[in-house]
Amino acid sequence: MSASADTDGDGFSNGDEIANDTDPCSAADLPADADGDKVSDLLDNDDDNDGIVDVADPFALDVSNGHSNNLPLSLTWENNSEGAGGLFNMGFTGLMLDGSNDWQQQFDAANITAGGAAGVFTIDAIDNGDPIGARNDQSNGFQFGLNTSASSPVFTVHTRVPLPLAGASFKGWQSIGLQIGKGDQDNYIKLVASAAGGSDGGIQFAREAGGSFNSLTFEAAAIRNASAVDLMLEVNPATGDVRAAYLVGSAAEGVSWQVLGITTDMPGDWLSGKTGLAVGLIATSVGATPFTGTWDFIEVLPGTLEQNTSVGGTGADTGSDAGSDTNNDTDPGTDANAVSGTDNGTHGGTGSNAGSDPNTGSSTDTGSGSDGGSGSDTVAGSGTGDGSMGDDATAVLIVVEAEDHDSKKDTATHAWRRVELAGARGGKAVKTTPDTGALKYDKAGSPHLGYKVSFPEAGEYRVWLRALGDTNAAGEGKSDSVHVGINGQLGSASAITGFPATWTWSSNRHRSSQTARILVPSAGMHGIDLWMREDGLTVDTIVFTRDTDFDPSLLDGTDGGSNDGSGNSGVDGDSNGADTTDVNGGNSNTDASDSTEENTGAVTDPVAIAAVIDGVGALEAEHWFANTGTSTHEWVTRSSATASGGVAVVTTPDSGVLKPGNAGTPMLSWRVHFDAPGNYRVWVRGSGDTDASGEGKSDSLHVGLNGHLSSARAMDDFPAGWHWRSHKRGGGVPLISVPSSGVHTVNVWMREDGMQFDKLVFVAAGSSWRPNGMGPAVAAWTGDSDAGGNTSGNTSGNTASVTGSVSADTNWRWAPISGNTRPQARHEAGGIAFEGRFYLIGGRGSRRTSVYDPATDKWSNLRNPPEQLHHFQPVLWGNRIWAIGALECCYPHESTNEKIYSYNPANDSWRVEGNMPAARLRGAMGAAVYNGKIYLVGGNTRGHDGGAVAWFDEFDPATGEWRRLPNAPHARDHVQVAVVDGQLIVAGGRRSTQPRVFANTVAAVDIYDFASGTWRQGRSLPNPRAGAMTVVVGGEVLIIGGESMAQGSAHRDVHGFDVSRNRWRRLKPLLEGRHSGGAAVLDGQVHVATGNRTRGGGAESASHEVLPLD
Repeated sequence: MSASADTDGDGFSNGDEIANDTDPCSAADLPADADGDKVSDLLDNDDDNDGIVDVADPFALDVSNGHSNNLPLSLTWENNSEGAGGLFNMGFTGLMLDGSNDWQQQFDAANITAGGAAGVFTIDAIDNGDPIGARNDQSNGFQFGLNTSASSPVFTVHTRVPLPLAGASFKGWQSIGLQIGKGDQDNYIKLVASAAGGSDGGIQFAREAGGSFNSLTFEAAAIRNASAVDLMLEVNPATGDVRAAYLVGSAAEGVSWQVLGITTDMPGDWLSGKTGLAVGLIATSVGATPFTGTWDFIEVLPGTLEQNTSVGGTGADTGSDAGSDTNNDTDPGTDANAVSGTDNGTHGGTGSNAGSDPNTGSSTDTGSGSDGGSGSDTVAGSGTGDGSMGDDATAVLIVVEAEDHDSKKDTATHAWRRVELAGARGGKAVKTTPDTGALKYDKAGSPHLGYKVSFPEAGEYRVWLRALGDTNAAGEGKSDSVHVGINGQLGSASAITGFPATWTWSSNRHRSSQTARILVPSAGMHGIDLWMREDGLTVDTIVFTRDTDFDPSLLDGTDGGSNDGSGNSGVDGDSNGADTTDVNGGNSNTDASDSTEENTGAVTDPVAIAAVIDGVGALEAEHWFANTGTSTHEWVTRSSATASGGVAVVTTPDSGVLKPGNAGTPMLSWRVHFDAPGNYRVWVRGSGDTDASGEGKSDSLHVGLNGHLSSARAMDDFPAGWHWRSHKRGGGVPLISVPSSGVHTVNVWMREDGMQFDKLVFVAAGSSWRPNGMGPAVAAWTGDSDAGGNTSGNTSGNTASVTGSVSADTNWRWAPISGNTRPQARHEAGGIAFEGRFYLIGGRGSRRTSVYDPATDKWSNLRNPPEQLHHFQPVLWGNRIWAIGALECCYPHESTNEKIYSYNPANDSWRVEGNMPAARLRGAMGAAVYNGKIYLVGGNTRGHDGGAVAWFDEFDPATGEWRRLPNAPHARDHVQVAVVDGQLIVAGGRRSTQPRVFANTVAAVDIYDFASGTWRQGRSLPNPRAGAMTVVVGGEVLIIGGESMAQGSAHRDVHGFDVSRNRWRRLKPLLEGRHSGGAAVLDGQVHVATGNRTRGGGAESASHEVLPLD
């Protein structure tokens, strides 16, 4: 048989077929031939016929070299999805070039498990190949190209690795993850879960360009035994910057995304070359034994890390919550959620609904056509925003009924159909038919519905859908997902899923910890797109909201039908324009004189903001400003002749349900002004069913502050009849920790349904006073509302006096940390309490902001400051944390950063507030707030080299004015200060100089009296040290830890200074000696975290311990 002949006439030579082990005598048995040129891939040196030989082609099976793959792109590999083409029909079109081998020589097909029932991509045995440096022997580097250029929008590349490094020996450099680059093994950026990041592994972010490898950062993370790790890279094509984030576990496990505090750059030719940007997998077992690795999906989406992971936080609404309007067509009574409505469609008419309203909103209904016209309802609360969700975003709500589409496009196989169905809002919905089990992982070739929607403002909107599918207990189904886009583009609202066989609201995305979102580029009319993903899904309603706390179940049971012109439709559903749903959580269209026993409306004439004065204050339960229910339960008012004011509240129905935390449970909220920060004991007048054994099924609730649940959870022991109780299940005193004077939000959540309560009372911790009878009268606060925040004259956080005391017999204990979370280790940093959370900011090197929430016992690590900030004492002013006089760069001659920075905890952002005067520039000084101004004392003008000063300054953040005050008696740096009873206390510190930098500690205590403007001396610190952490409890200043020449390890010492008695006492020592970490008082405890364990640096700690208060 001649090798050059073609015996079976199939176009392939006999020699080609023999080399491929196909039958040269059978025209049905053909070798692989990607480009169809009748030369098999095995023998063809250009398998896609693009003019680039395979050994130099990163996408050897893609004739367009990635330029046909546009944003967004999703490879989910589900077993019922359409094939993605390429290798294994999984979307890969090449492998990372090693410079010498054909792509077919870089993997073993027998070692690959692709797709299948699990819908994943698995390499059964990851070998020791690695692209690092000149090694370039990476195998299994599957990749595809992406069509990008310098003008492309910012985008992210995201993958999930289930059970990362499962079965790995955790030796050598075993790793698995994601890479982007030029497509070869000399030019790439990788983000991987690695066995080398710590005892339990970690995350490595690395870059190799031109063969030069740079490991940018290793961050320890609990990879060992993790259920999954999500990895995400952000690419900014305009600047070439690349950032990284990761999530260990899942959002359901209570963990959150972590953004790495380092940015790298991408050479311009990676984006502008003949081939597209390479995106792909990377894994190695170099230095150890092979292991199995699995990837769940790869997704490329427009948007930033913050937009595609929600790491920016939920933020806070700083806009005004007050407003009024007039009612021209219905009852002019009070409406706790005034909404104006306008219908411009052919359904006709206009109407408005109004009344005085502490949560003013506006509503707009648009429609055209009697049947196919669009209809949407917008509710927008007043406020300010900059266009990004979570940064003071206004509470905008837009409701679109799925059946009211403006356009419709079917395919040859599928179509959207209107259906009439029980349970749908307005009785109508849309469904994709037929239900054949088809899946469209992208919008291409999918049936489409279009809607014209007017958005009141630009920015990011969360997307909710109400739909009916077939999600099973395992979270999977074949008719339970859909795509939503804007202006014809599919992005971060693709693959919305989670719809079981009952009407359900979902904002979840398939196999993703992210919620569905769209980015609206400008205010005005935009096109909204609905594409089929899985056929058979029925969609009822689409909601777009900028309110991160919005509960869409509030819309259940409302009409959603067409507007008849006499009032609002969509959300309201009432033809008379009355508002039946309070988007802000409260609802008051039920008259207080109504004789109905139960209702969900607040009674008339409530105290808008209650006052806690001189350590005592009360709330009437029925005078809430916000009432947020769930799909199963709600708080309602109930008439009771023996209740204070004749009305109480109760959770219904009483079905024996218990909620251990504040998630997914009804909540009531009140605004309360506290005249002083500190810990307050909580008393509740309630009625339940506690029996003789101390148990019941309707006898407990949760109390919290500013949306956070902490040490007043699970208040119980309420028998039948009204009783005052201040008891926690399991023992202990229920406390709320008020971080500052001003207006805050008090919250009560249902724990057990059926529990009734009548009144709340707050008493300063340590007081023996307790309520009786119907309790004290509610006092009204008549000052200016800050609506849940702090006044502009906030105290300095940690160093503001907190009510309570510390017993000399109380031991420190390790904080109860949940979910293997911990702060990023650091020293020369600052700690502060804000709205019930503990913040750690700055530190030597690049350190992310770490936040501890005592409600969940978990740490989260957020963004880095804009530049290195260390050796400063943070203060709280105007709901922001301020950093003034931070040192920068390098020991021992650090310079002082002249910029005055402030940090917004609501959205994890920084801004520059101005500059320090050049003549007063210094760092490592003490800072505190008093009467709305920031006071700065001491510091060092030369870092650690002889520049200690005694300067004392006043800075007014409101005006930017800087004023010199009389110098303190003693120069010092490395000091933290505190304010007690109108006096500034300066204790500890040293005069840093070379070569004995730790030697010159200052024992003297300087006290400044703000009233007289004079300094005096206090009793000296018994054990002088610098770098101590300072907090205030009651009238006592606590000096915690520190460093000195007296010992090589950091101090465990803790001393308390009673200002009124001018007396020091020794308290129980820390569990771990440390200096220059963070300390704060919250949750009824002193919290201390991080710092360095030895004098100087080199032994940073990530530990966290607490000291309970009496």
